[in-house]
Amino acid sequence: MKKSSSVPEFSVPSFQCPLNDVYSVRETKKHRIGQGQFGEVFRGKDKKTKEEVACKKNMIFNRKMKEQVMHEIRMMERVNETIDSEKAVQLKAVVLNKNSIYIIMDAMKGGELFYRLKERKSYSEKDASKIFKQVASTVKQMHSNDLLHRDLKPSNVMFRDNTENSDLVLIDFGLSLDMKRKQKDPYRDSPFVGTPGFAAPEACDRKFTKAGDVYALGSLLYILLVGFPPFHSKQINGSLDLYRKVTRNEEYFKMETHGWEHVSAEAKHLVRRMLRGDPSKRYTIDQVLAHPWIAKNNGNSGKVLSNTVKNFVRISARQRFRGAIRAIIMMNRLRALTSNTFVRNKRKRRDSKTNKKKKSKKSTSKKNSSR
Repeated sequence: MKKSSSVPEFSVPSFQCPLNDVYSVRETKKHRIGQGQFGEVFRGKDKKTKEEVACKKNMIFNRKMKEQVMHEIRMMERVNETIDSEKAVQLKAVVLNKNSIYIIMDAMKGGELFYRLKERKSYSEKDASKIFKQVASTVKQMHSNDLLHRDLKPSNVMFRDNTENSDLVLIDFGLSLDMKRKQKDPYRDSPFVGTPGFAAPEACDRKFTKAGDVYALGSLLYILLVGFPPFHSKQINGSLDLYRKVTRNEEYFKMETHGWEHVSAEAKHLVRRMLRGDPSKRYTIDQVLAHPWIAKNNGNSGKVLSNTVKNFVRISARQRFRGAIRAIIMMNRLRALTSNTFVRNKRKRRDSKTNKKKKSKKSTSKKNSSR
């Protein structure tokens, strides 16, 4: 294990060594607790303190990927500086290897939001209001410090532990942006930033503001109330289909369909104000938290939303299936990147040898001519 001058400085301990020198982590499917486009999250344990942690493995194959991972670490540091520790996942350490960077974080033992909710025997509008208020309060803290999340969705909201009154924690700040520092966006060349179905219409034109986070929260609240999203596609990889629906945003989502009949008028009013296509007419985060449905916890609070819980079960099963498909796609991309990197390195070595031979021949010919 070593800490060299080449290791970037972080606000947390950083190591340039094999991961298992400092953390006990088994990178197997059984121990995997999450996955992204080019990274996986595994359970782990600090070898010294025996503290349980979450370990996010980010594969690095080029400069751009490294820039994106470093951006995520810097954003986590910024969030941890400004947001209450119980509201956002805490960065513990960074471990750097040749082709990967490991981000060590809090272990969120309570699991993802919907996987926990689907186990509930009783779920009411009052419960939905309480859950949503916690998430919205965290986003308000971010906005107060000119921070954008840009990827608010159910899988990025987790329970800290398994207790009934567990804190809800916001995770995954890889796409986040610090508006105050006017930092360089590592996703500036990406055609789309965010998750289709949650990203606001203006995100399709690469316009990112606080209103975009409010829109994503509106989609989250929609699901909390009825158990299915306002925009959805029947295709496994239906990003393009969702893109079309969100950009049109012609009141595509209806509230007269099955599932909304037991939801209060105040809750519907709030959802509509958050999902407005025009960001200038959309509620701000302060208006969201001041809304009577949130501030006074009004609505049909005693009414059990039984159909919503059933829909949570369906959506969880669908997400797991699609997650498995995405994992296969991710592994194929990683194999392709690994293969391409291997081929490029092989070519570089071959070209280097060829150039050395050419130089050697030239120097030999010069010596002979000088004689």
